Formats: sequence, C-alpha cells, structure tokens
Amino acid sequence: IMHIPPDDTFSAERSTCQLLEKGVVAIFGPLSKSSSEHIRSITDSMEIPYIETRWNYRSQNVIGQAGEYAFNLHPDITTLSSAYLDLMEAYQWTTITILYQDNDSMTLKEIFGKTFDVGPTETFRIVVKQLAHNDNGYRDVLKEIFLSESNLIVLDCEKKILYEVLKQCQQVGLISQGYFFFLTSLDAHTVNLDDFKYGGTNFSAYRMIDVDKPEVSNVIYSIVSSMVDREIDYSGGVDSLDKLDTTTALIYDSVTAFAIALNKLDTVQRVQQQRLDCSGTQSWAHGNSLVNYMKMVEFVGLSGKIEFDTSGLRTQFEMDLMELQMTGLNKVGSWNSLDKLSL
Repeated sequence: IMHIPPDDTFSAERSTCQLLEKGVVAIFGPLSKSSSEHIRSITDSMEIPYIETRWNYRSQNVIGQAGEYAFNLHPDITTLSSAYLDLMEAYQWTTITILYQDNDSMTLKEIFGKTFDVGPTETFRIVVKQLAHNDNGYRDVLKEIFLSESNLIVLDCEKKILYEVLKQCQQVGLISQGYFFFLTSLDAHTVNLDDFKYGGTNFSAYRMIDVDKPEVSNVIYSIVSSMVDREIDYSGGVDSLDKLDTTTALIYDSVTAFAIALNKLDTVQRVQQQRLDCSGTQSWAHGNSLVNYMKMVEFVGLSGKIEFDTSGLRTQFEMDLMELQMTGLNKVGSWNSLDKLSL
C-alpha cells in the first residue's frame, strides 16, 4: 500500500513507477480524479490491469476509450443517473430543485438531457443551485430555495458534508411538512438521519449494500472477527455493521474480483511478475490475458452482483430504494439495470 497526496500527479507517477519496478500484476487506484487518470495512462502503456472504485463523472464511451486495461467497480455513472431519473418519474416529480456540490455532476447532466426529451404536453422544470460555502455555511443558498417555495429537492453531495447540509436545511426551514428530498449519495444509510425524521419531510435514497443478505453479513462478520482476533482497534461493534460504506465494500469486491481472475488465469498459464521501467517500451506479457479473465468474472460481493461490460465498466447492478421512517431508513423498493424501479 502506497499513500499519495490527493491530486498530486507527480507523486502518483513516482509511486506507480516504483511499484512497476518491483514487479506488480495490477494496481488499485486512488479516489483522486487527476491522480487516478494519470496512473491509468501509465498502466495502459505497461499493459497492467488498473482497478478503480471511485465515482467517475465521465460517460461510458470516454471511460472505455481511455483505458483498455482499466476496470471500475463503482456503478457506471450513466446507468446510475438513469436510476435517479426512474425514481423522479415514478414519484411524478416535474419541478425540481437540484442542490449540487460538484460542477461535473453526471446526475445534473442526465437530468438536463431529459428536459430535451419530454413531449410537448409534458412539463419538466428544474432549478439548479450549487452548494456554495461561505462564512454562513450553506445557509445563504438554502434560504434562497426556501424563499422560492420549491419543495422537491435533489441533494447531490458527498457523504462527508451530507449531515451538515441537512442540519442547515433544517435551520432555514427546508426540513418540514411538505418537503421531499432525494439524496444521491449511495452512503446515505451510513449517516445518522434521526434528527430529520420528525419534521414531516420525505427522504429517499438508494443503497447498494444490504447487510441482511447472508453472503454480505457473513463476510462483514468475518472481517470484524479477524480484526478483533488480531487486536486491531475496531470500536464499531456488531451493531454498526449496517453502516458499512460503499467505498469500503467496493474495495473489498475489487480485490475479490481480481483474485478470481488471477486464479483462473494461473490455471491455464504460469503467471509471472515482471519488473517494468516507466521510461522503457517493454510491457507485461500477461496483461491482455488477465484483462480478458477480469471481464468474465461474475460473483456476488458486498455491493451485490459483480460483472463488467466490454469496457470494464459495471453497468449491470441492483440497488435498494430506502425511505426515512420513524425506525430509520427502510427499504420500500428496488432498482436494477434490467427491470428498472419496482416499488
């Protein structure tokens, strides 16, 4: 494991080349956008599989063209955005306020695309506001939304600021009777939303990790037990296993997917590590074969069924639709790439 500063492409390149000089059979990438893309360009030239678990805002075609040896365990953003739209259509949301954190949000782009597809008798209106932070927190932009009397809100932000944003929504009056929030974060289930369940606001979110499934709970329990046995500090306890975040699950699934592919390849040919020089022209002899085996991997992981399309993307997956009730976030429906939304 090598730690590199976020968005430091120089350190990313240096660390990647050091790993390649030692002889590696794959590299698992960081969550930083610029560092990840820089590393992928190197692994492509060396024909080394590159495995990501990060949210990638680019379209399917761009990702597929950019890295022949790249795989991403995170649900494909184009497909994920379709799930968001399916929910809004099922709830008959036609006038929506989008609060977004990132300018590159694929959720926004997909919704913008829908405005050009609606028929002449339909209405689909959106108001877009960026979560601008200042000395008053996010309250200024939230007050604008409150004064606009818009009550259907798509909150597109990371888990790490989700509670803070919702708390400030509550302070300005946005969390009260008659308001509806859709949280795009796949980690909403890990955030304590108890403070917001008494105001009459409807909260919906998708979840990939279902800890009630035996194949998921068994793996989580074995991980925690192993940590306890090795006296590694873990203060979460069994009761907090339902708070497993998506990134952790995707990292676990990515290692499992790679291990399955490598094991299968090793049964038909002797896989050997090879020292590679970033400034040289030599590439890894087994890279193409291992990539082909990765594309054939299918198994049920912590984040559901794992399989890749021909571009190394995860376009087939399923999620639970959750709603905030007095007992917490509860499952009220499901979505998958084939059958779409079922309530």
